[in-house]
Amino acid sequence: MKKLFYGLVVCLSMFAVVLCTGVASAAPGDPCVIDADCDDTLFCNGIESCSLEGSSTVCVAGTAPCSGATPGCIEETDTCVECVLNADCAAGEICEENLCVDAECPENTPPEVLLFDTNFDCLLNKEELKNYSTTLKNAQKADKTELKAKHSLEKDKYKVIKGNYSN
Repeated sequence: MKKLFYGLVVCLSMFAVVLCTGVASAAPGDPCVIDADCDDTLFCNGIESCSLEGSSTVCVAGTAPCSGATPGCIEETDTCVECVLNADCAAGEICEENLCVDAECPENTPPEVLLFDTNFDCLLNKEELKNYSTTLKNAQKADKTELKAKHSLEKDKYKVIKGNYSN
């Protein structure tokens, strides 16, 4: 409401009622009267502005706020971060809590749970390793239980066979 009212006041005072929408999110190049007419409310693509181009004013795209050491952008929190995805980090690093960290697999990590990138660096974070390890341990327990059951059956068969021959 406030934005619309302000836009109308400015527009009426400039006698340009046809441009007065008071609605944000105009695309770059669209006509405008004030910067607020161009605002798309998104953080990651920068602050749009209303600029004089020739004899008219048009919306100009903003400059992305995130670059350099913090090139990643999180729209939901309006923050710039070092990384959002593993691909945002250098080779041998993974993205953990929006920071690039060395992608070293902990010592004694079973080979079945290791995932590597093209440089053979571990791609799993601590939580993923924990989940994989738990899954692997559960599978190993199930296999062990099954083997014990088979062994017990074989043992019982042997007793039966042995009993039949000893009589």
